[in-house]
Amino acid sequence: PRRRAGRAGGGVAPPPAQEPGPGTITQDDLHITTTDGETSVTVPENAVRVQLDAGHTAIRVDLSTIDTPMNVTLPGSAIDALTGKGAALTIDTQWADVVLPAGSLPSGRDVTVRVEPVPVPHTLPPGLQLVGQAVAVQVRAGEGAAVLNKRVTLVLAYDASRASDPAALFVYRINEDGTLTCLGGDIENGNAVVDLTHLSKYAVMQYRTALADIAGHWAKRDILFMNARGIAKGVSATSFVPQRPVTRAEFAALMVRVLDITAYRPDGPTFGDVTPDRWYYGEVEAAYRAGLVKGVGADRFEPDRTITREEMAVMVLRALKYAGADLILDAGETAQLLARFKDRARIAPWAYDGIAAAVKAGIIEGIPDGSFAPKASATRAASAVMGRRVLEAAGLL
Repeated sequence: PRRRAGRAGGGVAPPPAQEPGPGTITQDDLHITTTDGETSVTVPENAVRVQLDAGHTAIRVDLSTIDTPMNVTLPGSAIDALTGKGAALTIDTQWADVVLPAGSLPSGRDVTVRVEPVPVPHTLPPGLQLVGQAVAVQVRAGEGAAVLNKRVTLVLAYDASRASDPAALFVYRINEDGTLTCLGGDIENGNAVVDLTHLSKYAVMQYRTALADIAGHWAKRDILFMNARGIAKGVSATSFVPQRPVTRAEFAALMVRVLDITAYRPDGPTFGDVTPDRWYYGEVEAAYRAGLVKGVGADRFEPDRTITREEMAVMVLRALKYAGADLILDAGETAQLLARFKDRARIAPWAYDGIAAAVKAGIIEGIPDGSFAPKASATRAASAVMGRRVLEAAGLL
């Protein structure tokens, strides 16, 4: 795969100045041996320093012509040199690129990155189609797995001739038990790109759904992703109704699924208007038990009422806290974040922190006219987008 390994810096005028583009370490610069169908590669410290001395802050190790599983070893001194210069290193193979940001690898230790093609489960779940070679990536320090200090980026190639809908292409993790987890990712320059906190086995797959009313919708990719995760569900097998306002019960159920909380069905209902015969009974009860929601009065939840944007923000803040997300509002920060909205006087005091936190985390935004519209509704499509952002902000991907 090919992807930019870093961003070239712009010039400062006058006079114009420009950082060099990504540097490349070729196979002639490496120590390479092949034994029993596996290739071992050592990246010498001096090869890294040559690129750093040339001013490169993004360096690519070109292994794209090697077609056997490979172990790429980076000496601790080379890793420290990269960290000291703030330089990213990309290991470029024919199956995937592994982009290691500066400071992502442990300091002072030799690290080995293993990249190899792997099979996928013989029988894929309905709706999934493999469109590229599955790959396993490991990063080891000594005898054990290395602890990554930052997210690393995996860039996976796929066969465009087998992909009919780029919006439906996602990176899936192949779990040890053979099950698959949709991680999402982005499609850039004909590759699937995903940021990861740890490494495993991955493949690019196309997700097919019978939801016919999301074709051409601005949130189609987010809806498909959340549907593939089993989080955002249609109102029927063929309809999502993306523009319909989302209800309090629907959004509570969405947050419960985002957090992977098991539905809870007590013998007696907590709210008189959330009864055991309703589809959302277990989800609303689970949300209440987890502290995500409260009633709107004695014995009432109003599950079928359209949820307001300020209510959504408060629920988002509670979801982030439940997930243990590191989201702290400093003294005075709530007022500062709310000051940007011209209708801040219409925000209920109980929603101040929720809106400030959701805005700070990039989960909920204002509307184009400069207001927040706290009493307005949000669509089912917008709620799916918010759910995806909560997954990201909470580190659940």
